[in-house]
Amino acid sequence: MKSRTLLTALFIISMVLPALSSDGSGADLGQQPPLVRKIIDAENSIEHTRGLMAVIQVLDEMYGETWERLKKGGKITIYIDPCHGQVNKKWSAHPTGRYSVTGITEEIYSLMLIRKMYRHLSSNPHVRIVTTDDYMAALKNGQDAYDSLPFRKTIKNAYDARAQMIISQHLNNVRYGVKATGNSNIAGIHILHDSRGKRYLSKITEVYKGFLTLYNRLDVSGFSRNYALGLKRELMSVGMQPNGWQMGAVADDRFIYFVDFPISLIYETGFISNPDDLEKITDPVMQDKIALAQYTSLLESLKNVFGVDISGNQPAKVDNPESPFDLTLVKLSRMALYYMQEGKPRSAASVIDLMQRHYGPGRFRELVEPYVSMKHTALRAESLYDRANSLLAKRAKNRKQRQRNVKAAKNYIVAAMEITRSKDFYGGIYRKYKAAYRDITSPGWRISSSKETREIQADSNKKAEKAVAATAPPRVPDVHYRVTAAEVTRPIILVFEEHQTLKEAIRTSMAPDEPTLLKLHDSFTGAKVDVKVKKRQWSRAKKRNITVWRTVKRQVNFTPGIYVVRLNHDLKVESAKRVSKVYLNPDRYQNQLYLKNSHFAYDARNKSL
Repeated sequence: MKSRTLLTALFIISMVLPALSSDGSGADLGQQPPLVRKIIDAENSIEHTRGLMAVIQVLDEMYGETWERLKKGGKITIYIDPCHGQVNKKWSAHPTGRYSVTGITEEIYSLMLIRKMYRHLSSNPHVRIVTTDDYMAALKNGQDAYDSLPFRKTIKNAYDARAQMIISQHLNNVRYGVKATGNSNIAGIHILHDSRGKRYLSKITEVYKGFLTLYNRLDVSGFSRNYALGLKRELMSVGMQPNGWQMGAVADDRFIYFVDFPISLIYETGFISNPDDLEKITDPVMQDKIALAQYTSLLESLKNVFGVDISGNQPAKVDNPESPFDLTLVKLSRMALYYMQEGKPRSAASVIDLMQRHYGPGRFRELVEPYVSMKHTALRAESLYDRANSLLAKRAKNRKQRQRNVKAAKNYIVAAMEITRSKDFYGGIYRKYKAAYRDITSPGWRISSSKETREIQADSNKKAEKAVAATAPPRVPDVHYRVTAAEVTRPIILVFEEHQTLKEAIRTSMAPDEPTLLKLHDSFTGAKVDVKVKKRQWSRAKKRNITVWRTVKRQVNFTPGIYVVRLNHDLKVESAKRVSKVYLNPDRYQNQLYLKNSHFAYDARNKSL
């Protein structure tokens, strides 16, 4: 049996290789390392053999003999990915809330920084910069606008250019719920807006600031990681603060960007929603330091990983026996990802086994580990898929049994989908599971008419538009409340800031006259409210201790924060509850600072009249 399989494989290879070489889509298999040849020899599908050979050829053209090519006048090619960009002549950062304290979109700050980085790169005779035409014009100060580019298009362009890496200059931000006034993220009690535009008060305690670099977790060359860690050191040396997320150098595999290209980085050079970071980002002197740090870290990583020094007029070779770069390992990793995208997790697992066996024990261990984890997850999902198929193929005694088998099979496939839906590198097997689920629930969907297909696509587009609309900045309604004095018993929003005393907080929130302020302060200071507590009590009927609820008086200790307080007509505190947020509804609450409807302010005003 083994002999027949081997003969079949050899026959396929003998048929495929001439075709590959004749149409220019393949590499010379005889020149490939033994591990790569082993995978190709084991592949029985002509289509997948072609795909694997194409992967190998592109990697050879991108990373093969780097020093030899530089010595002959070749260059390191870097693809610069545009930061978001315009859609229909409008910056795409606005609908998704990527704008700064001052309301300026992320793209404007990105251009300030990437233009300075571009000057360094373009002045190096050993570097070739590739990007879209309009973004290149923006980099050269020829224009300030450029179109948005999907990740997939960036990846295709980078492969077409045979670039060694993709870099992208971005700035960070935080969601609306932790921004003061929807723009800036600063500590304290602030007015925010929810997705419907309604105002509420919230105390922001966690402040997001600092730079971070997202690097390619699946990059087994080690370049992305080396670059991110080097850049972190450089930026800290010029006074920048790293973000708390993995201390500024973040291994990432969430994006197509990172999965589908061998070496890639995204600079997130600070939070434009943080005033301190924004001040640094917009300082021309600091911008120069940031750009120089990015450039020098790039040159250092080329020396450390590729063993080439391009800092001078002539390239120089650098011997580094500890270099993590091994083109065979890069090829194996990309072949594993190819199989994942083709929906063949077991073939991917066999490639990852080779990676683990030959590279795992040594200095490459940390680079191989993400793939080992990927293998375990994919095989777990595939085992669930196999169980589903086994149930579907099983002969049932009756219709009821068949229905139970189908239901269980659907559950197994759903579980497999849940495991693989989170990461893009599982995309191929996820699509396989999804198609299998649709085969069970909607037989015949594969042969739907083109009209039905268009309707499905239109429905999908509508859902996508709704998703974009859901992330758009909330429209703040132009509401003008009729300001009238609240009744004394209407709950009070007490805003107690860190720098205030309790008396100052009462004055700010309620604006009473001086005698009333003293009375309110005494009331708040000695406030005791009813609370329910559990007590153990002997029960004669049950002849044992039982738990009962009792109402007891408890002292309220007001500390900085937001409270909802209810008074009686004698100005005694009846209830006081500390809250994380409270909606600014003038019909439900009173507060002079935010709602202008304090009972005590109007009472004082009437007295003064």
